[in-house]
Amino acid sequence: MAINTKSAHKPSVDHHPMEQKSPFGQSATNHKGTMTTITVIGAGNLGHAVAGFLGMSGHTIRLWNRNAPDEVQRWLLPVSQHGEIELQGAIQGTGTIKLTTTDLAEAVIGAELIIICTVGNALGHIAQGLAPLLEPSQNILLLSPGTLGALEVARKIALNGGPDVLVAETSTTPFGCRAAHDGKVTISSRKKKVSVSCLPGNSIDAILNQVPELNLSAVHSILSTGFDNVGFSLHVVPMVFNAARIENDEKFRFYIDGATPSVAAVIEQLDRERLETAEAFGIQASSTVDYLVGSLGAPAGNLHTAIQGTAAYEGVIAPTTLTHRFLVEDSQTGLVPLLTLGEIAGVQMPVAASLLHLANSLLRPQSSNASDSRSRTNLGLDAMNQQGLGELVTDSSALRNWRNSQD
Repeated sequence: MAINTKSAHKPSVDHHPMEQKSPFGQSATNHKGTMTTITVIGAGNLGHAVAGFLGMSGHTIRLWNRNAPDEVQRWLLPVSQHGEIELQGAIQGTGTIKLTTTDLAEAVIGAELIIICTVGNALGHIAQGLAPLLEPSQNILLLSPGTLGALEVARKIALNGGPDVLVAETSTTPFGCRAAHDGKVTISSRKKKVSVSCLPGNSIDAILNQVPELNLSAVHSILSTGFDNVGFSLHVVPMVFNAARIENDEKFRFYIDGATPSVAAVIEQLDRERLETAEAFGIQASSTVDYLVGSLGAPAGNLHTAIQGTAAYEGVIAPTTLTHRFLVEDSQTGLVPLLTLGEIAGVQMPVAASLLHLANSLLRPQSSNASDSRSRTNLGLDAMNQQGLGELVTDSSALRNWRNSQD
């Protein structure tokens, strides 16, 4: 039975607009009359940051999390008790949270925008649950999608009888953040450039207009956002090459110590395969170095130099288990769909294929999480060639035909 934790009873929920410290260093007044009712799916680190930030801007925020007792205790109850989330660090302020709940219907029905902040490999399950609850007028924004996340969500909604809704995805998360257990979240960094697109690609303005505060940069299609996803390479490669250190519970800085010159060289080889595949689709994607310099303020140079000079990476300690999301999630939502795109484009990717094989070999002895949920078959792309996929992600008629063909 779902645990329902509401904060709507708290008087502060209906307070008049308040002055908040804006992320741009000046006060920002809420104007709730022009705001959006937003459901944030996933109440972890990113969910806390997004819900608090958008609540601070005056939107009506509902926060949902699955009914896992430890997660409810850790994430939902403190927010329910306070009726708000406090932002600290690079962005400071307090965002009102109208509702906290584990009841998906209560969270979603009547919302104008649904922002999904769960791990990328949970998107298929989330979409399956959303399908019978959705209305055509609702929009979905994925902030932790991995590559082709919007396509997976759109297919799951279609397979489960849901309506044709706009599904948008970003290339990465907008914040570096860490939530405490008391309704507070520290924003360590705000990324300077986060690209976004949706299915179909020419409809993104509808979502940008709902959350202009996120400062997302529209690109042509979800192929562009997918090819700009570099996080999986920065995670999977160090996880694979530092597996013994991780299993031995060695404490080391994941990026700074784990991405040695040789490990960085492997990331660069994977990068070249990603960029070559993007070029085959007519897309000029950003290199990982360009991402680190442009979004995180890293120094220019080779990849090893950029990683070593990224201030946000300095204090990131390596995971203590191989079943961490850096390996489980990022192999599923990064390597698998990249190989899918390479297969469709006819591009050979030996480094990506080898890394996926190694990742699965490391995971299978201790986890059943290895998955091919974004393989060509599971994305419904078996009959799709390169031109057809380009049309699918940009043309509303092609998208509608593809949705109708899913069974």
